[in-house]
Amino acid sequence: MNRLSTSVLIALVLCSQVGGQDPDFRFVRKFLPALREKLVYNTSEYNQIEQKNKPKIDFLPNGNRPQSPEAGKVRIVPNGQIVGGYRAARGQFPWQVFIVMDKASSCGGSLISPQWILTAAHCVQGFSTFAITLGSAKRNIAETGRINVVTTHKIIHKLYNDSNLQNDIALLRLNNPVNITGKGPFINTIRMPRVNDGSRTFVNTNAVVSGWGKTSDAGTTTVQLNFVTLPIISNTNCSATYTSEYIKSTMMCASGANNKGICSGDSGGALVYKEADGQWTQIGIVSFSAFSCHGYPQGFTRVSSFMGWISNNTGIKFRN
Repeated sequence: MNRLSTSVLIALVLCSQVGGQDPDFRFVRKFLPALREKLVYNTSEYNQIEQKNKPKIDFLPNGNRPQSPEAGKVRIVPNGQIVGGYRAARGQFPWQVFIVMDKASSCGGSLISPQWILTAAHCVQGFSTFAITLGSAKRNIAETGRINVVTTHKIIHKLYNDSNLQNDIALLRLNNPVNITGKGPFINTIRMPRVNDGSRTFVNTNAVVSGWGKTSDAGTTTVQLNFVTLPIISNTNCSATYTSEYIKSTMMCASGANNKGICSGDSGGALVYKEADGQWTQIGIVSFSAFSCHGYPQGFTRVSSFMGWISNNTGIKFRN
């Protein structure tokens, strides 16, 4: 991609347009300006931005239904593009869902309870019907044990801002709970963060994101689920590219270096990391990246900043 003389355009909505059984994907974009050269902060400016970007929980979760102790467990041994990533084995990311909106666009999402899916607000805004596939690694193959359901029940954060992607978070409610225990290793919920994670930045954590998006700037969306590992960077570092006007404490960023990153079609998917007990926890939702799929910081909605909102709407009880 050729850089503009003063800025590059940032592609924010990464959903894909679909049509037919095995569609040829096109992607929908929104743009924000990013600086051509990174900002260099003096000590005072750096400290001010650091203070503004300290994460905090929105309000204490009030749900009374704990997640299953099996949440975040992977029951298969992975064998072995998201850009610079790898092919995912079926069941390697059992919380990953594929969402088709009004038979026109697609995004990713994550199963956080048998009846609730977490995704990005920009994925579902303006759409009314959502066809959801669970338990799949290759979306063009009728794999045994996969589930296809349709719902019209969406909840978008009331403070979602479509122009700057603040509060880019939404929920989809399934009409009937998924029978997770009867679906073998291919479908499972992802674990939510702890309440005590509300003030944690996760900087330098190696996190993993999965999706069916494009595997290169010039490529097309893929039928194969892919994944990539990305290190979390500070919001201050991220704002040096996107400016502090856009990067807020309710967001988090990952490095897009080494030809790795999210791309068109990955929106709404889960950013997860493995805790010491070997189970996976979701800390982010794919929200934005640069027009180029690598080389720039990758943007995510910070899940721990919305634990109260998630709990209030789903009834999920968060761990301390």
